[in-house]
Amino acid sequence: MVNISDQVLNNTNRKLRAFIKISRPIGWPVVVLVSILCMMTFQVALHNPAYHVGLHNPSLIGLAILAFFFTAAGGYAINDYVDRESDAIVKPDRPIPSNQITPLGALQFSAIMFISALVVGLMINPLAFGIVVFNITFLLVYSSFVKKYSGFLSNIAIGLVEGITIPIFAEAALFQRVSVVSLSFMGFILVGIGINVLKDVAGVDGDKTIGVSSLAIKRGKCTAVRVGALFLVATAISLIVPYVEGVVTIAYLIPMALMGVIILHVASSLFKKTDSQDVKKLLKRFRTSLLVLFPLALLAGTFLLR
Repeated sequence: MVNISDQVLNNTNRKLRAFIKISRPIGWPVVVLVSILCMMTFQVALHNPAYHVGLHNPSLIGLAILAFFFTAAGGYAINDYVDRESDAIVKPDRPIPSNQITPLGALQFSAIMFISALVVGLMINPLAFGIVVFNITFLLVYSSFVKKYSGFLSNIAIGLVEGITIPIFAEAALFQRVSVVSLSFMGFILVGIGINVLKDVAGVDGDKTIGVSSLAIKRGKCTAVRVGALFLVATAISLIVPYVEGVVTIAYLIPMALMGVIILHVASSLFKKTDSQDVKKLLKRFRTSLLVLFPLALLAGTFLLR
């Protein structure tokens, strides 16, 4: 009897770890940090004492972060469901191809996460709820149809949503509005597009097996890598927009200047190296730098030299 109980407990723990893994927890500390920093930055930038209640309302900030989490977790699960054949080749350790979660289990988990996101969004305010509805609808359509058939257009679509969702939702959740304050960070759409183009280069072998018509497959790896690199270069230029719009102080530009140097280095290296493994290494270097320097830039631009 004890052995049966232990086996049930072990199976439950394995299932729980698998569902946590499919939610991509490694990136969540950064998402939470950036979300909170965006709220702090927007609070200061708007110069309106009436908005201070938003920043100092931990329950509201908590709800906004939960909405981020539930939406993203549901999106990751539905993406893994759709990509299960490709992942079996290029990412066999993911929960579905490694048989930690069944395809049906991933769908059920995605549905629970999306419903939870809708409930939390409704608890925040109507604008935040509307953004959650849009993001969930987009993720479902993107994963099921757009990603497989539209190639480069899918990179643009997912880059658009990934690049601007956090700042827009942060302003909408706190202030029930979307303005130039959050829209000044639209340059990160370019980041999203560039990253997704380069990710397709790294995953081209798996994509071929399921008929995904990515830019790397249609036009070749060399063309795709150069397009991705050009979007990263455009990102380096767009990073100054929040300062130009007066959302942050000039201190923001110090970490971003270093980020610009790293971007140009990565982009120039990409023009010389188109091998999938080289692209993976350079992409990882870029993303790590961005995840470190962007939060530092927000902190500096919010609280220094004001």
